[in-house]
Amino acid sequence: MTHKLRRELMKKNMKFQILTVLVLAMLVIVSGCTKVEDDAVTLPVTETTKPQETVENTFGKAIEFEVVYIDDIPLDIRVEIEAQIIDRGYYTWRTDDGMTYLLISSGEKPTGGYGIELISLAEYNGVYKVLVGEGKPAADAMVPQVITYPFVVVKFVGDFEVTEVADESSVVFERFAESMVKLLTVEGEYQGQIDNSSIEVKVGENYMAFRNYEFDSLLEGIETGDMVTIQYIVNEEMQNMLYSIEK
Repeated sequence: MTHKLRRELMKKNMKFQILTVLVLAMLVIVSGCTKVEDDAVTLPVTETTKPQETVENTFGKAIEFEVVYIDDIPLDIRVEIEAQIIDRGYYTWRTDDGMTYLLISSGEKPTGGYGIELISLAEYNGVYKVLVGEGKPAADAMVPQVITYPFVVVKFVGDFEVTEVADESSVVFERFAESMVKLLTVEGEYQGQIDNSSIEVKVGENYMAFRNYEFDSLLEGIETGDMVTIQYIVNEEMQNMLYSIEK
């Protein structure tokens, strides 16, 4: 083989190798583009993702709910909540306007730093389930050294019963028994304060004492002899705990 022929063959081989490298490079680029598209499809759900588009397909049919602050809860429900949150569990109340209130409580905790939130409420083949997240303070966290009662209340529209509540570790919350604490209402004649935390009201022929620790604001505009309507509960010590008083 002559030198000229050998050089021609080397040139052809070089061109073939360059072409091969270019083809491989194009394949890598195409593969890379495909990977980016795949990643875009499987990205985790963010706060801006519509929940109905993701939860419905993976975790059942999502049900809309709204977190409610304690002061925005009807008073008759609120007094039952305050009695129940000392224990771990859940309970629901349905109001005349078709709204359902759901309480989920972690129970009594020795310090601050604990928390609870409702992650999802969804329907699974006719079964209505709730998933909650619970948090606790780190071992070295600086937290208030007081007893706390973490709980969350949400409301939603729907004529159905929640049948299962569990946290992310699949620990189930038991449904509370119906609360024995009920909001009572009486009308009578305001007699005046007994002391800083007690007042007296004449109801019919009887005199009743009611306790509260915020009478400075509750008694504004109310004077001895006024006819008043009082809402209260009877606590475990058989004391009448006043929640509201109006002329």
